[in-house]
Amino acid sequence: MSTSPDPLVSFQELVLRGPSGTPARPFEWAVYPGEQWAITGPMASGKSLLARAVAGLGPLSDKGLWSVELGAGRWQVRSQVSYVTFDGPPQGEALFHQARWHSHLAVESPTVDGSLSIDNIRRRNPYEVREDRRPEELHAFQAHRSRVIADLDLAPLLERRLHHLSDGEWRRVRIGWALLGAPRLLVLDDPFTGLDSDFRVRLRQVLAQLMAGGTQLILVIPDLVDLPRGITHILALDGHGHALSGRRSAILPELDAAAHSRRSGCGGGTEQATAAAAFQAAETRSAPAIEMQGVSVVHDGIVVLQDVSWTVRRGERWALVGPNGAGKSTLLSLILGDHPQAYANRIKLFGRWRGSGESIWEIKRRIGWVAPELQRYFPLEVTTADLVASGFYDTLGLHRSCSAEQLAQVSRWLERFGLSEHAARPFRALSKGEQRLALIARALVKGPELLVLDEPCQGLDAAHVARVLQALGGLVTPDQNSDEPSRATAHAMIYVTHRPEEFPRNLTHILELQEGRVVRQAALTSDPTP
Repeated sequence: MSTSPDPLVSFQELVLRGPSGTPARPFEWAVYPGEQWAITGPMASGKSLLARAVAGLGPLSDKGLWSVELGAGRWQVRSQVSYVTFDGPPQGEALFHQARWHSHLAVESPTVDGSLSIDNIRRRNPYEVREDRRPEELHAFQAHRSRVIADLDLAPLLERRLHHLSDGEWRRVRIGWALLGAPRLLVLDDPFTGLDSDFRVRLRQVLAQLMAGGTQLILVIPDLVDLPRGITHILALDGHGHALSGRRSAILPELDAAAHSRRSGCGGGTEQATAAAAFQAAETRSAPAIEMQGVSVVHDGIVVLQDVSWTVRRGERWALVGPNGAGKSTLLSLILGDHPQAYANRIKLFGRWRGSGESIWEIKRRIGWVAPELQRYFPLEVTTADLVASGFYDTLGLHRSCSAEQLAQVSRWLERFGLSEHAARPFRALSKGEQRLALIARALVKGPELLVLDEPCQGLDAAHVARVLQALGGLVTPDQNSDEPSRATAHAMIYVTHRPEEFPRNLTHILELQEGRVVRQAALTSDPTP
């Protein structure tokens, strides 16, 4: 007589309770040996919170936003679960964004090679007194390490410091770190976000191989387009505390039908489908906002940018594209004044040469900025309203009072992005997608002359991507005396994304980087995809 295997993780009465506190129907969920699960759902549906619960991590509440009641939860492999998230700065990095570019502050930051050592992977104290490891243990680890490095193409990064990696490169290293731990159950929270298109394909193949080799996976994946082969089951959250779960073959048709209905209802499908076909070619001769002449940047002997010359004029809206590690973030840091090598290069902003006596705050006052790194560094206790208001002063947190006019602007942008009900909530209480919306509102609130948007839609679901693209469609800024936005055609914009469907419709030019060099610079007449 055969018996069913015991589940690795099981919850008999699992309840997801949202911001309204409305009771949701308890449901059961179990992960059995051999099953490979994806957790999906719209923004702020509790996906990450549930993933942490699976890993046995707390707290099980986002401070009143979402809570998880486990009921009779049971784990058989809690000590063999590895949970990987991409929140927070890389290991060893200083706790402020500008430190990333200051090499003298990175002395303590480990290299990628060191971070993937056996001692670091197995969390051993370097001062621990112990016998030498058995040669066969070291040999097995090194063989596994070589495979992971090859699978994730980490060899070119080994001598780099974590401190200097781009967001996409750091994510690749973090995934490699998890794979080297060889867990029985691996929980990956949104690993595809921030990766370029080629590496997303590669990661899907790596995860499929991993599952075929016997590792069990629970994958938090907002966008099912990246669903890898080998996923056998899907748990779909609907954003209201309810869940749909079952085998992949049964769940996918229902989700496809629901997604089509949502796109039709919100208009997002039309916005994204026509985006690539609606770019406007624009040859302007307005005054330059940015001028770069032969710009080069070197870190620890590694050339990051080489001989970049680029002019962005007022009214132009540029797509900045290239794979992870191409030099995009470094280029933006020179514009924002965060990189010290800006003063060793010929860079003119708003008609003034960098280093001619201007302060960094004079530059930042004219620029609105969003980037994945900003989300990791922003103080978690600041309220959502204060976060948006800090955009007037370009500070991480609000340290001075706002005028009534400024507060009215904050309220308009919160309403524009559906965040009004969260105005008094701390930043940490928002989902990752809601945090990103708040940071976009922060960048737009002062109506800056230049918008620098680095992966602004990262972590947003399709409906909220459509909302952001609509707001950016004419570089609009809410007018202080009207409930309707007014066009601000004098703005310039630089927009970075690895997902073509996230490009706004009004881009006029493209700059493409490969290995720190410019390989394309042109006015757009069609799809900016490389």
